[in-house]
Amino acid sequence: EIEEWKSGKSDEHSIAVFGDKGSGKSTALMQIMAKHKDLRVVSAEIPPKIVTRDQTLKFFSNLLQVDLSEGGRSLIDADNDFEPTLILLDETQNFFLSKVNGFEGYKALLELIGTRTEKIFWVASFNRYSWAFLNAVFGKNQHFRAVFKVQPWKDDDIKDLILKRHKLGPYKLSFDAIIQAVGNTRAEEATAAIESKFFKLLWEQSGGNPRAAQELWLSSLHRISAKTLRVGLPDDPELSILSEISDDALFIYAALVRHENLSTLELVDVTDLPEGTVRYALRLGLENEYLNRSKEGRYRIVADSQRKLITYLRKRNFIYGG
Repeated sequence: EIEEWKSGKSDEHSIAVFGDKGSGKSTALMQIMAKHKDLRVVSAEIPPKIVTRDQTLKFFSNLLQVDLSEGGRSLIDADNDFEPTLILLDETQNFFLSKVNGFEGYKALLELIGTRTEKIFWVASFNRYSWAFLNAVFGKNQHFRAVFKVQPWKDDDIKDLILKRHKLGPYKLSFDAIIQAVGNTRAEEATAAIESKFFKLLWEQSGGNPRAAQELWLSSLHRISAKTLRVGLPDDPELSILSEISDDALFIYAALVRHENLSTLELVDVTDLPEGTVRYALRLGLENEYLNRSKEGRYRIVADSQRKLITYLRKRNFIYGG
């Protein structure tokens, strides 16, 4: 898509990339940046949350070092003075909140992207369920000219990623604990078979998500000597607590899935639930380790829990699409 635009074969100039948290969207943007060094590249991770028109236009004015106070009209004027420019936006779901007047920032973004320019190509990445929600609100895929879903990794790719990173360190791996557990006495043959089965299990638990797989991998390691790590079974969050909690709490978690990250007060706004109810659901998630809280006070679903939590929410019809 970008090459066709560069060569003049196409005047389409926008791409959306969507996938689960930890699936490799940010890495994809970095690869695009590395491939197109002949262009002026402007890259930004969208801070949470930019949800008004003025905030959005000010953000892009600062990013592109031009006055975009009049939106698309200003961009047309600025385009004449630009060199060919590739704009890479990560965490693009941070332009909206699902509440009254919470979509003005995203509308302003679509206005800029929809402006007919010659010198600008847009690439924006979205959380998978944010993308599904925005499509339901604004109409499927009509604002970006090409859309790509980040696919789950294959089991061999997950294994290759983890072992390549592991080999950069000084530690040997021991699968003895698993071999003893299954009762296999032929150690050399058993190690190869157990290693293969282990990484297959890791792939299944992670759903092919590389970040989740790496966190599960780390949870399976125990140091037994100065240079050796024992590999056990990875932690598999049961999330059985979900069957015992209220629909209000599940509604709160569904809002987190749709937005990828939210503060307490933002959750109150988008769910219209009492602050005490929101705080209780968040505390429950933190105590059971399927939510985490950043130092900025923003809540997210833990990567190695997201598959089970999302599956449960879909089963209960709290989220759709994706």
